[in-house]
Amino acid sequence: METMSWDVARSLVSRLTYKPKHSIELCIALDGSHAVLWVIAKDQPDANSSDRRVPVQSCQLIARPPRDPDELMMFVRHALDMHELHERAEWLRIGGVPVDDPHPVSA
Repeated sequence: METMSWDVARSLVSRLTYKPKHSIELCIALDGSHAVLWVIAKDQPDANSSDRRVPVQSCQLIARPPRDPDELMMFVRHALDMHELHERAEWLRIGGVPVDDPHPVSA
């Protein structure tokens, strides 16, 4: 079975949408023989400042071209899951204090 080319994978991902009202974009950047699947959320509310907006980016390494569109969508869903888990950790709070801060400040 032939695998999907990176060009086909990039084209497919470029047509995906996820939370368009939140300005979330998906893209694949090639890096040698592997690729990086980026979840880019532009201009998002900052969990630590009510008056500030920030860009949020997360990524997942894809070590080889996907076998088919189903496997590519599995990679995309995983990248989105990781992005949302991170955001949930920033926003879920008890009395204003994060339950599981993904950006702890070292003492």
